[in-house]
Amino acid sequence: MVYQFNPIEGIFDLVGGVEKEWTAFTPTIRSVSDANDPRWANAHQKKALYKVVGKSLHIIWEYSHTLYTGATAGSGYYLFGIPAGYTIDTAKLNTATESNGYVKGTPVGHGGILQDFMTGGSAVVFAYNTIYLTIGANTYNTGYQMVDNGWYRLNVNNYRLYFTAEIPIL
Repeated sequence: MVYQFNPIEGIFDLVGGVEKEWTAFTPTIRSVSDANDPRWANAHQKKALYKVVGKSLHIIWEYSHTLYTGATAGSGYYLFGIPAGYTIDTAKLNTATESNGYVKGTPVGHGGILQDFMTGGSAVVFAYNTIYLTIGANTYNTGYQMVDNGWYRLNVNNYRLYFTAEIPIL
């Protein structure tokens, strides 16, 4: 697919070719510690859609629950899977790391996170490796940390996480 800048409308027009339509996929959550993954609440809502435009994977992702019954915090950073069959081109960005209470890496998206335990705030999406994304979020006065079993953990009432992302793929 080829895009050409349209200066009159200020957008890129698709020239020859069709981009993929929005397609639903099953949202997944893992943790860095595979032995103890977090689990969704028994009663929850989740939805994820993706679309491929050239060598970019676009994602719309949302999860929420009111009561945390059945949810577990897991251990370690939370990882969010991309649709099967796609690989993040990590040569085009810096993957997420955390040091001194701050997430480092190339942002690929944004969103928000809300919960009872912490009031909530903005979320930034980073590639963790070639198949998983991770989220960095504001945390009180301690910095901007990756969402995990301590910061914005899943096993609390009134939880909501949503994001959009544009990710370079192979």
